[in-house]
Amino acid sequence: MKFRNIFLILKKEMRGILRDKKSLTKIVGLIFIAPMFVFLMAFLYDGLMSGDNTNVMGVNYDINMNEQSILSELNFKTKKYNSKEELDKAYKNGEIDLYILKTDNKYDLYADTLNMSSSAVGQNAVAYLENYNRFLSENYLLSEDIDPDDVYNIIDYEIHEINEENTNSNYLANFIIQFSLSYIILTIASIVLICTGDLTAGEKERGTLETLLTFPLKSEEIIFGKYLAIFLTSLVGAFICFALCIASLKIVTMNFVELFENTVFSISLGKVLITLVILLFSSLILSGMGIALASNAKSYKEANSSLASLNLIPAIPMFLPMFGIKTNLTLSFIPLISQGLILNDIYSSNINTTYLIIMFVSSIVYIIVLIILISKQYKSEKVLFSL
Repeated sequence: MKFRNIFLILKKEMRGILRDKKSLTKIVGLIFIAPMFVFLMAFLYDGLMSGDNTNVMGVNYDINMNEQSILSELNFKTKKYNSKEELDKAYKNGEIDLYILKTDNKYDLYADTLNMSSSAVGQNAVAYLENYNRFLSENYLLSEDIDPDDVYNIIDYEIHEINEENTNSNYLANFIIQFSLSYIILTIASIVLICTGDLTAGEKERGTLETLLTFPLKSEEIIFGKYLAIFLTSLVGAFICFALCIASLKIVTMNFVELFENTVFSISLGKVLITLVILLFSSLILSGMGIALASNAKSYKEANSSLASLNLIPAIPMFLPMFGIKTNLTLSFIPLISQGLILNDIYSSNINTTYLIIMFVSSIVYIIVLIILISKQYKSEKVLFSL
């Protein structure tokens, strides 16, 4: 192979990518999604916390002073109506957030449990009923000369954090960080998807690959030029996305202290350098996988269908923590998933050196295997000419 020929192919493909305004617009849009998400979630949370959190509860009974005290602590105001029909109408008109219908000593609570915010209001209403029920129970016990502690506090308990290393107790803040870091790998996959279809199957469909093969170029030189073009484009996009994500996360952690309270997120030069290496390996793996998948396609449309699966794997690390799944020995061997999980571990100061080494070594093996695979593919007439 001649490096000059590889460079010529690389230059040709990069020129094509940069001239395709539609693809460039998609890439730029992908890069900015994660930081926009970080700021959006932080501002939404801040708006909810700083806004008027008082909810209005409709009732069909008189509220006494003891109930009013409990409701005030739970940020409830009440409006009285005479019937269920009036309560229904008030709820539909937005005058109340939920309502309670009292018949004798039975309280029927009506709330929208399928809506997240309404469900939270409903839980507060349940807390009001439970607190008021306990208040009445304690008053009854006192009237019978019975100490309420002898009834309610028979056992004593205390909750201890079993995993003291994991101080990330804020679920929303955790999700924002996990999403942003995993999204960088997903950005690489999306850029590879945008570029690869046109550089492989698209060129065969247009007939320009056959013209290229008439020049004194080896198939290895052609494929390496294309591979480097896709790799460099995805890597640059990943680096920009990473810089924007880290900057946005740093800004929101400093300005939205309540949201990120008890959440570990730290940045250092060592962490940044490790991240850059992870993104480099991820770009190499995804570029190789993209070419391997798209090379057998006969058309640009068929190539995009084959490449669609690339976006699925990097998205997995975003959701694994929801099920309590963390980085482990097995996941360290799985490409792209390991990178996404380890990125989150790095910035939560919970990195395991063994898993990191396994991820790096296995990534090198995957890259070598992919290079061998796509080199063999481009020696095949079936791949080159879509036979």
